[in-house]
Amino acid sequence: MRDGDRLWIYFGGVEGKIAAMAHVKSSPRPAPIGSQKPYEFDAGLDLKATMALSKSPVQLEEMDQRHPQVCGELRAADVKLAEARANL
Repeated sequence: MRDGDRLWIYFGGVEGKIAAMAHVKSSPRPAPIGSQKPYEFDAGLDLKATMALSKSPVQLEEMDQRHPQVCGELRAADVKLAEARANL
């Protein structure tokens, strides 16, 4: 993960979907002592892409990856679909 990378935000639950996008703004760094996570990073929500995705989210049943909540990287077909829905 590097500055400028895209983060596709997946919402799980009954209606799994990608409905938001952000940009990484820093490289990962060790989290403070006592944190539940080993690393942290800065990111900023892309409002234009998120607004487009909120109107037309990528539903789980449309995705090639059936378990996006556990993957570190979306499959190429899913990225293409998400980019189209985000008007990128």
